Amino acid sequence: MNIIQLLFSAKGRLRRRDWWLTCICLGIVNIVVEFAVHQLVSGNPPAAFFTDLGGWTKFDPTPFNIFLWTYFILMIWPGICLSAKRWHDRGRPGWLAGVLMVITYTCLFAQVTYGPTAAGGTEGVNWPVYGAAALVSLVVSIWQFVELGCLDGTKGPNTYGPSPKGAGGSSDVF
Repeated sequence: MNIIQLLFSAKGRLRRRDWWLTCICLGIVNIVVEFAVHQLVSGNPPAAFFTDLGGWTKFDPTPFNIFLWTYFILMIWPGICLSAKRWHDRGRPGWLAGVLMVITYTCLFAQVTYGPTAAGGTEGVNWPVYGAAALVSLVVSIWQFVELGCLDGTKGPNTYGPSPKGAGGSSDVF
């Protein structure tokens, strides 16, 4: 499987090791790209990077925030494709990746909109909405972590293709 298929196709299966390595590499690339763009467009010192990185929650249309939102939207598809292939390896439908991503991002939006960040402190926080969103997000995140990152895929071929480990059929290892 080449890098284009890995990041932009939801077909096939992906073993745990390759999922972790790809996610870690993408995380590093994301930090490097975001830091480089921050230095180019913000004019702030490097130490302000993490403070400015949190600024996207204020919906302030600075050049860096516009970049972050655009980059975030562009990175949704590769995230769905990677997760869909892991769900396939577990013998489950790939559409779970999209549904769970919508749930996670809806909860994130609710936390940003109704939580302490939006209120500027603890006064004015809508605690029931914030708490429910945090709880749902936590449960979904733990479930995905265990299913995608900890549990092995189905042995041998399944409905979604041959085993990426080569067990019980042809191998298409990353």
